[in-house]
Amino acid sequence: MSKKYEIRERLSPTLGDYIESRKYMSPQTVKGYIYTLHRLEKFLAERKKSLTELTLNDLVDYLGQIHENGGSANYIHKQATVIMGFAKWARWEGKLSDREFARIVRCTKQFRATRRTSSVALSEDEIRTIFRKVSDPKQRYILWFALNFGLRSSEMCSMKLQDVDLINRRILVRGRGIRVREIPMTEKQAEVLEGMLDWRKNLHKKCEHLFVNSSGHRLRPSTLESMMRKISKLTGVQVNCRRLRKTFATILRLNGMDFRMILRVLGLREPVEEADLWDMDYEKFSRGYIEFLERMPKEDQYFGI
Repeated sequence: MSKKYEIRERLSPTLGDYIESRKYMSPQTVKGYIYTLHRLEKFLAERKKSLTELTLNDLVDYLGQIHENGGSANYIHKQATVIMGFAKWARWEGKLSDREFARIVRCTKQFRATRRTSSVALSEDEIRTIFRKVSDPKQRYILWFALNFGLRSSEMCSMKLQDVDLINRRILVRGRGIRVREIPMTEKQAEVLEGMLDWRKNLHKKCEHLFVNSSGHRLRPSTLESMMRKISKLTGVQVNCRRLRKTFATILRLNGMDFRMILRVLGLREPVEEADLWDMDYEKFSRGYIEFLERMPKEDQYFGI
């Protein structure tokens, strides 16, 4: 019996039919859809309902329950996206009324909009609160690193010890957009990173990655986001990698840094028209970037440690 058939056998008829219609999706995406809808199905079963009997009140209670249990805005956004996709299919198949479908869509759009609130830049007081309440060295270094270099969660987790070049004062980042990029660092940032590397090398010597989990293996993005949720509960400030990245970019922009330079640091591509008119090699970019950071007000220059 094939693995796909075994999975199909464990699903309810409705969920099985829906998953069968998602053949164009990758196996990993299908797995996520099954997990989300199976969880919703269990929630509805407690109310003696099936997936096709989903109502607006059920959806509000379900997503509200996830929020109360500490689910991040990003996680709720993903849940709402999957459920809306299922609702569209159910309506197309005649399993859901147009009226209920319209109400569910409005609800999921509202919950999906909550993701935008989590990406608002942190205020100066919030940054101070976070570093005042967080005492764990590992968490403090991760927060500092994210606030000083504006990396994505996947980029943070893929950083290796050899990517931190203290001699030339730069870090090598492997990520999306500009696939590999270099970010220069100031003398003060280099001092903090030197202490960070000394601390890190005494933890797990066999792992080549900069950030590791308790087992000494590479830190995964899901584990990193879980750590951010714990920090949020501890400090009372909603923290995630996306918000730290946006804070980094916002502070640079508010202090007057050229927008194209910010795009380069963040690893985002410039519009084709502007890219053709603006050319700067790494040496010029590094010199201009460091000079700018040194001119920034002290409270905005290095975000705590």
